[in-house]
Amino acid sequence: MNTGSSIHWDAHISVNAKWTRRTAPMALALLLERLKEKSGSISYSELANLMYQRYGEPIQPNKQKYGLPLGAAADAAIYEGRNHGIKVPPISLIVVNANTGYAGDGANQFVRRLRGTTLHTRDPKRQAIIDTEVERIWALDTGFWERLEQLLRITPAPKPKVRIADIGPPPAPPTGGKGEGPAHAALKKWVTNHPERFTDFGHFSCGKTEDRLQSGDSIDAMLYGANARLAVEVKASNASEDELIRGIFQCVKYRATLQAEARAYPKHRLPGTSILVSTVKLPKKAQAVADALGVRFLQVEKSSER
Repeated sequence: MNTGSSIHWDAHISVNAKWTRRTAPMALALLLERLKEKSGSISYSELANLMYQRYGEPIQPNKQKYGLPLGAAADAAIYEGRNHGIKVPPISLIVVNANTGYAGDGANQFVRRLRGTTLHTRDPKRQAIIDTEVERIWALDTGFWERLEQLLRITPAPKPKVRIADIGPPPAPPTGGKGEGPAHAALKKWVTNHPERFTDFGHFSCGKTEDRLQSGDSIDAMLYGANARLAVEVKASNASEDELIRGIFQCVKYRATLQAEARAYPKHRLPGTSILVSTVKLPKKAQAVADALGVRFLQVEKSSER
């Protein structure tokens, strides 16, 4: 594949590191997509899934291995950007460990450059340095990343391939809302009380139910972190497949609005994305719709509705 034809990868990756050389351009294209969309942090496991979905790259059992192409991609962006007169921050810092919600050991090289010394992964000073740098990354507008992508001649990551036949005709749009049931109310409250369950989507410390967006939409549950937000649409176990599909489209709307808020008010609104949460597994048709629209889904235990 050739996603970065102007980048001299030999300067960043050993010729013997074949897997890293193959996957670093993929990582760079996916990171730039994330940055252009202002859709928040990404975990190693999510990156692994995206490489599989977009490029057919087999998923590695040890997700920390992805730190190698990420580090090379960030180094290449910094070095090549400098050659074009652009100061590029270490973009791999938006990738977090799914278990901790923090940047992994791969970020140490950038912390060392910024501070001049190595700090332990859990050192608060280390995280403060990373938070400051990540804030600077998200403060850069979409045009900056588009310009970098063009200068480096990066081919955007291919979109997921979903057969329309898997989706079928759309369900009839709802004609009126129905009252919130106790299971739905309990589930959205559970989300705000368990931000640690969402580390695969970023590091979040608190949550709020019925948070409102500039569009006027009320979000079931919004999770907040130092650098990103996560809008959560919840569907209880009694939701029909049509209702789950409606939730997927709600996520698309929330994601776009979060991104628009971050672009319009970069000093006041954090970037973010959205996910659908339910206690039931998505049926095949609903999963196909989610895949086609790039909406992420998390199934949680039934007890969260109580």
